[in-house]
Amino acid sequence: RLEAITGARAMHPKVALDSEVRGLRLVDSEGKTMVRMELRRDQILLPHSIKQISLPPRLYLFPYRGYAKAAAKLQRALGGKRGLRPAREDPLASALQALGLQAGEYSSQLHYAIAPGMTGSHALARVHRQLLEHLQTNLDGACRDLDSEFLHDLRAAASRAELLLSKLPNAFPGVETRRYREEFAWLEKVSRPTRQLDVYLMLLEEYKSRLPPGQGSYLEPFRSFLRDHKLSEHRDLRVALQSPRYHRMVEGWRMLLERQLARSQDPAEAPVEALAAGLVRPAYEALVTQGRNIGDNTP
Repeated sequence: RLEAITGARAMHPKVALDSEVRGLRLVDSEGKTMVRMELRRDQILLPHSIKQISLPPRLYLFPYRGYAKAAAKLQRALGGKRGLRPAREDPLASALQALGLQAGEYSSQLHYAIAPGMTGSHALARVHRQLLEHLQTNLDGACRDLDSEFLHDLRAAASRAELLLSKLPNAFPGVETRRYREEFAWLEKVSRPTRQLDVYLMLLEEYKSRLPPGQGSYLEPFRSFLRDHKLSEHRDLRVALQSPRYHRMVEGWRMLLERQLARSQDPAEAPVEALAAGLVRPAYEALVTQGRNIGDNTP
């Protein structure tokens, strides 16, 4: 049931709590438990700190079978005048909010803050900065191999950055960007073997389903081979992602982008619409040319 929601993503703990729980019971005249209650006081344990953040205390009601009316009556009594308020938010959401996090805030789909009339170089710097942030967001997960999507998203950000730099080598007036294009290409190259093995491992279940019943187990030695090979490749990748070369590339590129964004926009410079049109038009013309070559007898 969870797999349908998480897909290829793994589940990871986000918040650690220190909880004090007190159990209570509502009993009838014969001493039978009608409703079990838990009064919880939760404190968030902050990593690398002795400080704790207290969450509002909560009272949970667990009615026993056949005592739903008793539970409803108890709930009304607890929520009467000047009583307790029903909780409107999941405890996890409250804990994340206390840490400045939001459930579902990460998305592999990027949305760029580009406005009409913005200069091409300023818009491009914004796009590159978001790609860099996306790259860094996925760095730790890719290094620790928490799941395959961290590396996939890291590679996608590097690929898009390298593509933009190759298509628009002179986008930033007076700035040489060739070195960074080569660095992003290097990052794609060193991460490719691990990503390919991730894909092979994901496809293995599909391959097993194509075999006659009872023969899927024959592929298990191949799975073990792929996993061992991936461990070796991932060790090399982790060394590259934690290397001085990678950190120099990231910091140098970040500083360059910040300088571009700090510059006042030159009204004489072409707007972002012209820059985008220059990228889209050749692709459109190539598509139309290919389309015109399709005839009645084209396969």
